[in-house]
Amino acid sequence: MVTTDRFLGKGIFSLPEAAVLTGLSSAQIRRWITGYQHRDAVFAADFQRLNERVSLSFLDLVEVLFVDSFRKHGVSWPAIRTAAQKAAAILEYSHPFAKRSFYTDGRYILTRIAQASGDPELLNLVDDQYEIDRLVSPLLSENLDFGDLDIAARWWPRGREAGVFVDPHHNMGRPTVATFNIPTAVLAQLYETVGSAQEVADWYEIDTDSVMQAVQFEASLAA
Repeated sequence: MVTTDRFLGKGIFSLPEAAVLTGLSSAQIRRWITGYQHRDAVFAADFQRLNERVSLSFLDLVEVLFVDSFRKHGVSWPAIRTAAQKAAAILEYSHPFAKRSFYTDGRYILTRIAQASGDPELLNLVDDQYEIDRLVSPLLSENLDFGDLDIAARWWPRGREAGVFVDPHHNMGRPTVATFNIPTAVLAQLYETVGSAQEVADWYEIDTDSVMQAVQFEASLAA
């Protein structure tokens, strides 16, 4: 029997849920955490398979975001694997891309990784400050909050202005309206049923703006 205790404070996301939140495909994420055609996984997920299904923790989700950023900058799989493995050793943490120090000291850490590995792609990357800033800054300044241990604690998947966060300590990581700590799916489903933001707001004693934030966020997931 699977209990929920092991997931408390970690969040748990199925592959389809992770795919919808990140805008990536389930197949991509699966390859990154399970490997592909005899290639090692980019990183090890926190949870073993549940009922033969791959599941991710919140920190796994943050790692996926960073791997995606690497890929968008044209970094190859071997270089990404090297970066992940050596960053974990340098930072002494299993989810190095989820640590604030990786973002604030990203150039220094990537330089150490590149020099230690001799990987030409990573060496080229650290030689270009602009590329590193483009790689690191958006995730740090726009979308991630860090906790007391300087580990990623909250993600704003559509930006802070959307008013919706993902936090493993709130609603098991379900997308949540920031102002009232209510899952977006709950508000959006009730809105779909009654067809009135004011009526939903009255039910939960919240404002209509928060209801519409939830509705718009859920609509963005379905787009």
